[in-house]
Amino acid sequence: MEKKTNSSFFRLDTSCWHIIRLIFLIAGLILLASVALALILGITWLILTAFVSTVMIIFAMTGLCPMAYFLSKLGKPFSCEK
Repeated sequence: MEKKTNSSFFRLDTSCWHIIRLIFLIAGLILLASVALALILGITWLILTAFVSTVMIIFAMTGLCPMAYFLSKLGKPFSCEK
């Protein structure tokens, strides 16, 4: 899943859209949208930012992720297997 490079940076394999990449993409889009909505419509939209951030922390600490469950039900692969 990770690529070996001469660089000291970690680089995730980007040859396919597996669940981990999709989770980060969806979470990032929701966070950006909620901040934009908070700036445009009102600060109450930051509750969505707090919710997504809390779910991300829970995922990092326990490995449980509701979005991964829904994406797996849609048939998205857990890893890039060729």
